[in-house]
Amino acid sequence: MAVSSTSATPGRACPGKPRAHHPASRYWYRIRFTEEEVRRHRVEVFLHRFERFYRTLGCPEGMVLYRTPGTHDYYFSCGPFEYAGRIYREFPAERMDHPPEGELELVFGEQRC
Repeated sequence: MAVSSTSATPGRACPGKPRAHHPASRYWYRIRFTEEEVRRHRVEVFLHRFERFYRTLGCPEGMVLYRTPGTHDYYFSCGPFEYAGRIYREFPAERMDHPPEGELELVFGEQRC
């Protein structure tokens, strides 16, 4: 998946022109929590912030959070949006150039508001 670093929200490139949503327009991220972060309940804080971000954006289609079973590795997409500044500063994530692969369990997303 190609990722553009020129626009925070690709849909804003052509105002007034609807942009079709397709998997290539998604930005994917990975965040790995250490055992220390798990003990400090950082995972719960991240899940809360992610849900709040989801609702603030108006529940965009394609915004999802997955977890690799048995680990503290999370993969997420904010749909057509890039990962927001405030949450990124608190929970830095690695931007991926492709969707996650392997066994994943859905934690959050793809639900109606």
